[in-house]
Amino acid sequence: MATTRPPEAELIHTRRIARLEKLTVQEAARRAEDLSGERFAESTWRLIERDGSRIPGKLALMARVVGNITPEDFDAIGRPDAGDALRLDQQQREAPPSVTDAVRAQIAEEFRSSMPDELWELAQAYSDIDQLDASPEQRAAMKAALREHLASGQRLHDSHLKMIKN
Repeated sequence: MATTRPPEAELIHTRRIARLEKLTVQEAARRAEDLSGERFAESTWRLIERDGSRIPGKLALMARVVGNITPEDFDAIGRPDAGDALRLDQQQREAPPSVTDAVRAQIAEEFRSSMPDELWELAQAYSDIDQLDASPEQRAAMKAALREHLASGQRLHDSHLKMIKN
């Protein structure tokens, strides 16, 4: 006896399978984890594709990973809550940079002008670690090692500045 998937489960499953660039459940779960910054197990993805979910944010995240699902698709299958969650996600990603981002960029530029190129490159590398295709544990280990290099370099830089001033 075949079981029928809830509409949201069927939507996510069929759109994931229909992609030109094949997307396995394992890869989809990894991408969901990367996008959300929270654990998203392969078994969770499989469960939601089979049984659906009451959590609109999870469905919106999965739709974002699959990439060919719109808020209107969720509305059409009777899940306007998931459609609204996906709309909100899209609005937040399309919003112009906040004042905080602008201030952060200004501070970074001021900080950059007083820092040797080598240290600045290390600082940039630190921010790039989040974009790497690595596990959260691997990224954390890379960041810890780079933080130590940055701190060591900054201490050396500060001591050179003190020597120059004296």
